[in-house]
Amino acid sequence: MESGLSSQQSDQLNLPTVRELRRVTTVVYTAIGAMNGLFLYVWGPYFMAHFSVGDASAAITITMILFAMRQALVALLEVPAGALADTIGRGHVVILAMVSRSVFFLSLAAISFCTQLYSAVCWGVLASIGYAVAYTFFNGAYSAWCADRLRTIAPAVPYAWISTRYTIYESIGEVIGAVLSITLYVLHFPFLIFFGGAVLAYGMMGYCFNRMPGSGTKARERGALRLAAIMRTLGDRVADSILVCRRHPVLLWVTLVFGAYGFLMSLVVHLWPVYLHAIIGADQLGVEWISIAVIGLVLQGVGGWWFSRANDRRMGRAVDNRARFIYYRRVYVSTSILCAVSIGTLSTWQFFGNPPLWLFAGAVGVTLFVSGWIWSCYDIFTNSFVSSDFSHARATVLSAGSMTRSVLTLILAVPAGGLSAEHSPIGWMIPALVLLVAATGAHVMLRRDERTRLATTLDQELPSEPLPAPLVEEEAVENAPE
Repeated sequence: MESGLSSQQSDQLNLPTVRELRRVTTVVYTAIGAMNGLFLYVWGPYFMAHFSVGDASAAITITMILFAMRQALVALLEVPAGALADTIGRGHVVILAMVSRSVFFLSLAAISFCTQLYSAVCWGVLASIGYAVAYTFFNGAYSAWCADRLRTIAPAVPYAWISTRYTIYESIGEVIGAVLSITLYVLHFPFLIFFGGAVLAYGMMGYCFNRMPGSGTKARERGALRLAAIMRTLGDRVADSILVCRRHPVLLWVTLVFGAYGFLMSLVVHLWPVYLHAIIGADQLGVEWISIAVIGLVLQGVGGWWFSRANDRRMGRAVDNRARFIYYRRVYVSTSILCAVSIGTLSTWQFFGNPPLWLFAGAVGVTLFVSGWIWSCYDIFTNSFVSSDFSHARATVLSAGSMTRSVLTLILAVPAGGLSAEHSPIGWMIPALVLLVAATGAHVMLRRDERTRLATTLDQELPSEPLPAPLVEEEAVENAPE
């Protein structure tokens, strides 16, 4: 029996279906991490090298345009993708995400063979589209599928038990992918990096097809998959997700913290290899590149493991909802502030002079270390606010966090990226301040929510609230005797 678990929870965790769910989650997130590692740490320098036409400014401009276009697509597709997952099935949408990832990697690989800037940019556009579709289709769909699947097969086990392990599995895969991609890039074999990512994505498509039973939603009428029915249901899912946010205004602040942190992390992960490339030089770059990537990812995995163990120890304790969510609120807010302060310190030091390498590596490490804590707490908070009455809109609500990140990136990416690669950390102060303000607001709103709404029960999730008056009246009419 795992530490801190009650006998009922331990019995359910030993069920074959629960063990299978954990195996599937391990494989899926390890593969996602490996695919992220295969491109995250090399595609900045890769784009800069292939879009350069005599000066670095042209390559930076093209890269930023593609980056902005990608984030605009993510912002536009995030909520519709979640609604689509809630409509046609979460498992189906995850499979489509893997197909799109293979298109993304093949498009990146094709850039290696382009001899003209025009063709390279065209493949870059296709890669941006493929990434946006893959990201939005997977992001909320798998979390929603996993949450509903766990509630079905093991009702006594809280969703936090599995969600806190996402980062651990993803970090393990990302370390492998990062080391492989950086090594091949230094050896001048970028094509093999992206071709390997396409093969892995194709293999995961078949794995998800065979290992993800059910979809979290069921078609309730014949012809539910027809286009008109899908569009109508999409609108219902979005409307229900808006209703959830109206019932729980604190969810908007929780989402803003997640979006602000995601924007900051995305900026740092994408630009730190470019910054390192500029201050050290291409000829000397190699050991530092791999070392910072591996150390940061190991810290990410350790942070996720630490939070997972802490959560497991609390699962079996007789604590009420209010005490449980006070703990999550403290973790969510404090780790967000820690990240904002570390990046803000690096940015301030860069403004007055070049920071030492240890400070740069430390700020990147802190940003990755807290990712598991922040992602898990966002997942826990959001899933707790979505009661069983609105479980059909779970993926749609979850996707709002990534949409917020994309909107912030689209608006602030250019000023936050800095004027040059050598001084880019100065611009990182912008997302750091946004995250600091968002965390402060979330702290105030979550404390107010703890005082006014959370009941002192031993339930594993927040108690379901009564439906709003209009919906109750509609149900009464529908259930009235003829």
